[in-house]
Amino acid sequence: MRIAHFHSHLGGYEFIKIRIPFLWNDIRGIVENVNARQCISRHTASRYLVSELRMRMMRSLTRCGWEHRNSHSRIRARFMKHRVALNVEFGARRFGAYGLLANHGGEYAGDVIDVGIEVLAVKAFSENLSSESASYEDELCNLIRQGRGVPGVPLVLVGVAP
Repeated sequence: MRIAHFHSHLGGYEFIKIRIPFLWNDIRGIVENVNARQCISRHTASRYLVSELRMRMMRSLTRCGWEHRNSHSRIRARFMKHRVALNVEFGARRFGAYGLLANHGGEYAGDVIDVGIEVLAVKAFSENLSSESASYEDELCNLIRQGRGVPGVPLVLVGVAP
């Protein structure tokens, strides 16, 4: 896969590039290590298996030293490294900026994380996933519509494509 787009909210990307510069290269490498073409369903042509994509992404994150955290959800993979929380959102429908705040707000307010990262499929990719999924473009639109301060957490939205 590849990073097709990213958006920095409240200086999330800038924080990573200045304070933890190797981490962005780490994230790019993790995404590029996942071969989405190997995750195409045999039963429904041109549909990517969400569970397989998530599993490959989780393996790649673990190999790079990201610590897996329980998310109380089978559809969300949550990882931590250097006070940065990363969620892999394949096969998860969310509710705009509230979903982003629910994912990272408590940890940011509790001084557990400095930045949150959301990895989402771009629209064209999400339409070809085996289950309904939030897309990068939809979440970006929701984030911008809510305004600069909502959620009040530095974030990086990452849109991936096969």
